[in-house]
Amino acid sequence: MDNQFSKKIVFFSFYQSILMICYHANADVHFKNIIKGNEILDKISGIIDRSLSDSKGTFFFVMLSGFLLYYNLTDENMRDKLLRRIKTLIIPWIMWNIIGTISYYHDWNKGITHILICFVTSRYCEALWFVQMLVIMLLFMPVIRKVFSIKYVREVILICLFLIDYLGWPFLQGINIFPSSRFEFEVMRMLTHVPVYCFGAYVGLNWSNAVLKESYNKYKGWVKILAAVLLILPIFVQNTFVQYFWRRYQSVFIWLLLDKNIFTFKYPWWMQISFYTYAIHNFILYWEGKILKLSGLFAEKFDSSTVSINFALIWRMSLSTGAFIATVISAFILMKFTPKFYELLSGGRVPKRNLEDKRNAEVTNIQKIL
Repeated sequence: MDNQFSKKIVFFSFYQSILMICYHANADVHFKNIIKGNEILDKISGIIDRSLSDSKGTFFFVMLSGFLLYYNLTDENMRDKLLRRIKTLIIPWIMWNIIGTISYYHDWNKGITHILICFVTSRYCEALWFVQMLVIMLLFMPVIRKVFSIKYVREVILICLFLIDYLGWPFLQGINIFPSSRFEFEVMRMLTHVPVYCFGAYVGLNWSNAVLKESYNKYKGWVKILAAVLLILPIFVQNTFVQYFWRRYQSVFIWLLLDKNIFTFKYPWWMQISFYTYAIHNFILYWEGKILKLSGLFAEKFDSSTVSINFALIWRMSLSTGAFIATVISAFILMKFTPKFYELLSGGRVPKRNLEDKRNAEVTNIQKIL
């Protein structure tokens, strides 16, 4: 995988992690009602706020994970890829859920069974629910690899998966097989990401060279026009299928609009901490809200106030900015003083600059010894 393509992945991961913070920093957490006015400013604010109020980041991360896992997959490297996933997925998932379990200390009196169920279902670190889904999908690795390598059959199965998902997995509707509504929500949330994951696997198995080399750019003008049209289509076409399709593939349209050859600049280290940002941001947003509440700001109206859409947007952007700054500061402190711990929390996704500094320090120490 060439350097420019890797940098493009870094950029998009950073972009999606920022959107994820904005999505979770919604005013509805603290204010029950949002009033949308008819003024031009209100309409503009409303468009921006709505664009940030829908989570598309998980679709991108799931799709990317499917692509990277099945890209260049062979019988010889399958075991190595599986072992790598243990480090990048399972270990950080365990670490963050332990942190979440500790932070939910008020739940400890509910018994060990309750705590174990919440731990296994990632309720103490809900931001990483999709990691569970990726781990489960590893069990289907041989099947996916076989099926999505068969010409024509793979396309038919992929289309069927999208139609079933668009219809809301109809064979599960009306069947009382879930022990609780919460459990049903968890299962359906994972299932709705399966088609996107399979699409990433399909592209990784069959079209990875075209994506890596961006060979589709020989039709550059038409590709970009199509991507631009699809990106703005929901503004003009209020159709449920268009919204469904756009929500899952918005990042793909932006990806096609931006060539990898523009990603030649060196990224700062804080743009390379997307997984860590995704894992910790909910904790930070939660404590931001707690601190604001304890500070006495908004006082009696804090939980029930009705606010304008402009206030809702300012609230979202302010909390998001504060959460990102806190994330960067905490990442810097961990990498500076406990680099091994940060490596575990990030699944080994350590910024390149940090790795270079570590190597240079080791070389310096060896030179001192000599």
